[in-house]
Amino acid sequence: MTAERIPVYCYQCVAGPDLLKVVVRDGVAIGVEPNSDFAEIHPACGKVCVRAYGLIQKLYNPNRIKAPMRRTNPKKARTEDPGWVEISWDEALDLLIERLKGIRAKGLLDESGYPRLAATFGSGGIAPAYLGTFAAFLAAWGPVDQGIGSGQGVKCYHSEHLYGEFWHRAFTVAADVPRCNYVLSFGYNGDASGGVTGVFRHAEARVRGLTWVQIEPHLSITGAGAARWVPIRPKTDAAVLFALLHVILHETAGHATSRSSSP
Repeated sequence: MTAERIPVYCYQCVAGPDLLKVVVRDGVAIGVEPNSDFAEIHPACGKVCVRAYGLIQKLYNPNRIKAPMRRTNPKKARTEDPGWVEISWDEALDLLIERLKGIRAKGLLDESGYPRLAATFGSGGIAPAYLGTFAAFLAAWGPVDQGIGSGQGVKCYHSEHLYGEFWHRAFTVAADVPRCNYVLSFGYNGDASGGVTGVFRHAEARVRGLTWVQIEPHLSITGAGAARWVPIRPKTDAAVLFALLHVILHETAGHATSRSSSP
């Protein structure tokens, strides 16, 4: 049977959506390829992020979880077997309802004033569209601690979000590479996590003459392609930023002010 190419898009992370075509034969997806039909208007000329090519393996992985799982071993340690057992959706929902009722009976806040209910989605930037009515449920529930899944937690494997949230309270920390000429990057690993559009724009900017300085302890993919990699000590990002501010405020700007005010 001739293979059919179905145009869809990948949105398994916030770097998407990437346009692509899924190659299907006899009702089975056998491959992923770029969608060149929109090359002229797509920010990355219709190219597909490398992660999208792994969707076939993700779809047909024999070890994928197909039903709710319940932990039977209460002990938690690297050497402990969680004892996961498969349960039905009705069992899972009944268990969830029982736990939520218990939390509400105690009060939504604990003795320290923090929410008793915490939620994390455990994935790399799940799009809100995938959550369905769950987001509305959390909003209706009341105070919910979602801090355990933000920043440098389960969402990303680089520190840009952590320091972005510290310094300007924003989760998105992407540089405007089509328009800027110099970038100081603290742990932003966009060439690995920015999707095909981010990688394409970074490459085009380097050709244009952009200077990218990567400041991080380890040599990431983005650091390897940068004009310069500055290997700082782990957990000294804030110290380096304060040092830069000191030079700007007290040395560079201070000298300029002195020269302008001198007779």
